[in-house]
Amino acid sequence: MAPLPPVGGKFASSSGRKKKGFYKVLGDYSEFEEKLAETIVPPPPPEPDSIKNVDPMEFPEDVWNAATVSPDFGVAIIKAYREVAGMRGSYRQQLSTIRETRRMKELAYSGTGLGPVNTLKTGRTIAEAIKGGGEPRKLDNFNHFSKEWDHVTSSLASKTQRPDFELAMQRGPEWRARQEESELLERAIPINERMAPEHVFKMTLRDNWELMVPVGSTGIRSVIRDNPKAGLPRGLKKLFPMEPDADSLHLQGEAVEQQLESLAFNPITLEEVEHYLSATDPEAYEAYMAVKRAMEEERQAQFEADLAAQDAVEAARRAAGPQPGGVVELTPDRALLSVQAGESSSAVFTLHHKGTAAVQYTWKRQTPKLPPFANTDPQAPSCFYMTKQSGTLLPGHSQDFTINFKADVPGTYSEQWHLTTAPALSKEQEVVLSIRAASIPGDSSSIQRAALEAELVEQEKMRKVRAAVERLIEDIPVLPPPPVVETEEEKAANLRYDSANAYAQPATYYNPKDCATLMDAYNEAMVLFKPVHLANNPPPPDEKKKEKPKKGQVEEPTPPPPPPKFADEWEYSLSSVQELVQDLQKELAVVAEKAAEKLAMPAPAATAKPAEENTYQANMAAAKEQVATSAEWQATAADLASKVDEAAKNMRAPPDAKRMMRHVIRAMMGRIADTLESKLDGIKVDYNSRLAAQKAAAEAAAAADATDGASRAGTPLNGRQVDGAWYADKCKVGAKAVLKTCVPTQWEELVKERAQVGDVLEERIRAIDQKINKALKTADSKEGLEQLYWDRFALLREWVRLDIPSRGEFIH
Repeated sequence: MAPLPPVGGKFASSSGRKKKGFYKVLGDYSEFEEKLAETIVPPPPPEPDSIKNVDPMEFPEDVWNAATVSPDFGVAIIKAYREVAGMRGSYRQQLSTIRETRRMKELAYSGTGLGPVNTLKTGRTIAEAIKGGGEPRKLDNFNHFSKEWDHVTSSLASKTQRPDFELAMQRGPEWRARQEESELLERAIPINERMAPEHVFKMTLRDNWELMVPVGSTGIRSVIRDNPKAGLPRGLKKLFPMEPDADSLHLQGEAVEQQLESLAFNPITLEEVEHYLSATDPEAYEAYMAVKRAMEEERQAQFEADLAAQDAVEAARRAAGPQPGGVVELTPDRALLSVQAGESSSAVFTLHHKGTAAVQYTWKRQTPKLPPFANTDPQAPSCFYMTKQSGTLLPGHSQDFTINFKADVPGTYSEQWHLTTAPALSKEQEVVLSIRAASIPGDSSSIQRAALEAELVEQEKMRKVRAAVERLIEDIPVLPPPPVVETEEEKAANLRYDSANAYAQPATYYNPKDCATLMDAYNEAMVLFKPVHLANNPPPPDEKKKEKPKKGQVEEPTPPPPPPKFADEWEYSLSSVQELVQDLQKELAVVAEKAAEKLAMPAPAATAKPAEENTYQANMAAAKEQVATSAEWQATAADLASKVDEAAKNMRAPPDAKRMMRHVIRAMMGRIADTLESKLDGIKVDYNSRLAAQKAAAEAAAAADATDGASRAGTPLNGRQVDGAWYADKCKVGAKAVLKTCVPTQWEELVKERAQVGDVLEERIRAIDQKINKALKTADSKEGLEQLYWDRFALLREWVRLDIPSRGEFIH
C-alpha cells in the first residue's frame, strides 16, 4: 500500500508534478460563509410575548387587565412587568449576599468551627454556595496539612533521634512569626506614607481600597486590599461606658437591608409597572394611558348616569308619598361574622316601615338545606340568637334587631330568618335575613408571640442604636493607661511576692492594698495560733538529767528543736496565709471539742465532799468561758478566711500589663533555673562517675606498665580525656538544650495568663450585669445604676489595656 501524504502538506501527482496547496484550491472559508449567508433567507423574528401567547396566571389580576386593554395586545406591559420582576430577583440576591456575609462574619468572630458545605441551600445560586463554603474549605485544608506536618515531624524526629524542635523544618514557624510581625509593623505605617500618592488616590475611589500590582512579566496581577478602617467597629464596642437611653431615641428612615427586603419581597403593583414603562418606553406608555383615560371617562359617565337614575327614582318615590298598606324594608339583609371559638359576636339589622298601616311582625328561624357532606347535626341547638323576635311596627318607624353568635366548636355556620307580618306582605316584599358565621380555633400562643415580637423589635432598635453610636465614636481613640508609679518599697515587695508565688496556680499579682490585708491577716492569725497550738500540743516533760559520761566517753549532743511551721513574719507567700488560717480553724475546732467534752462531764454525787463540788463548779465555769472564747475566736478566724479569699480573688487581676509580663518572665526564669539545676546535677554525677572510671583505668594502666615495662600513660578513656574542659562543654550543651526548650514557651505562658485574667474579668463583668438587670427590674434601686455602668466600663477599659482577646458578644 502506498504511503499517505502528510497532513497539512502538498499533494504530489504520480508523475512528480507539483500542485498548488489545497488552501489555494478551496479558497477562503470566511468568504464562502458570507456568500452562503447572502443566499439564505433569514427567518422571521420571533413573535413578541403578548396576551395571545402567555399564561394569565403568571401576572397579577390588575396587570393582566391592563395588558388586555393595551392597544399593542399587552406587549409593552408584559415586557415591563418581567423586567421589574427581574429587578426583584437581583434585590433578593443582594439581600441574601448581605445576610450570608453577616452570618459568616459572626461565626468567624465567635470562633465557631465551620464544617464542609455538602448541600446547596434553597434560594442560593451555585456561585453563592461556592463562595459561602470557601472559609470552611480553608479551615479543613489547614487542619489536614497541620496533621500531615505533625506526622512528618514525629517521623523525622524518631528516625534522627533528635527532639522535634531541633529539626530544620521547625524553623519555618519562627521565620513566619517574624514575617507576620514585620507585616503588622508595615501596616501600622499610615497608608499615605506607605504608598505613592497616585496609588492612594486610585484606592480611595468609591472607597474600594484595591490596588492591582503586576507580578513580574507574566501578565498576572495581584489584588492588594488595604482598608485603613477595616476592623474598627468591633473594637469600638469596648468604648461604651453604659447602654444608651434607648427610650429617648427616635429612629428615622429605614436601614439598607430593610429597604432591600421591601423592594425584594413586596408584590409588583400596576403603578410600579406603569412607572417603569413610562421611563423605558414613553410612546407605548402614552398609547396605553390614552386607552386607560378613555375607559375611565366612559366608566365615570356610566356611574353618573346610574346615580342620576337612582336620584330620579328616589325623587319619584318621595313625590308619590307613603305607600298604602304595610311596606317594610330590611337593611342590611345579610351579614358575615367571624370570632374565636368560645367567644361571642353580634350583628345589628334595621327594619324600616314605609307604609301607612301598622304591622305586627314575627321572625322565624329557617335552617338552610345542608349538603350531603356537611358534618352538622340538624337537631343540635342553634348558635344564633335574635333579640326581640316579635312586636308591632308603626308607620314611619324603625326597629333594630341584634343577632348574637357563639360556638364552642370551630367551624362554619349559617341560618336564615323569615319575617312574617299581619297584614301579610306581598311576594315581592318578602323579607329574608341571611347570616353566616365562622368559629376560628383559639390562638394559645398569642401572648408568647407578642412577647417575642416585642423582644425582636427591641433588639433591632438596640442594634440600630449601637450602629449609630459606633459611627459617631468611630474616630475616638482609646484612652492611654495612666502611668504606674512604684516606690522602692513597693518594687521590693513586688519582687518578694513574685518570688514567693511564682509557681502558684491560678496566678496572682502584687497589689499594695490587698498585700497589706494579707499581712494584717497573717499577723492576727499568728497571735491566735501560737497559744492555741501550744495548748493543743504541749511540750514533752523534761527528762531526767543524764549521767555524766565516763572517762574516755564522748557526750552525745542534744538535737536542736524542729523549726516552727510558720514564721513569725509573713514571707509574702499567699499559700502560707491560707494554710495558717486553715490550721487555725482546725486548732480552734479541737479546742471547742475539748471544751464540749468538759461540759459533758457528769456532776459529782450528792454525797460528794464540798471540795469536790467546788472543783466541779470551777471546771464548769472554766469550760463555759473556754467555749465562749473559742466561739469568738472561730468567728474571728472565719472573718480572716473571708478576707484572705477576697484579697486572693482581687489579686488574680494585675493592675497593668507590665506587671503581668514581669510575673511571666520571673516565673519562666525560675523554671529555667530549676530545670538547669537539675540538668547540671545530672551532668555532675556523670562527670564524677566518668572521672572515677578514668582514674581506675589509669591506675590499671600504670600497673600494667610496671609489669610489662611499656608506658601507656596519657591514653584517654573512650577517645577523650575527661577533665574540666569536658565538664564545661557538657554544661554548655545542657544549658543550651534547656534554654531552647524553655524560652519558646514564654509566649504560651503569657497567653495562658491572659486567658486566666480574662476569666476573672469576665466573671466580674457578668456579676455587674446581673446587678444591672436586677436594678432595671426594681424601680426603687435605679439610683446606683449609673455607677454600675461606670464600674462595668472600668472593667472593659482594663480588659483593653491588658490586651486580652475579645470573647464573643458579652462585651457590648
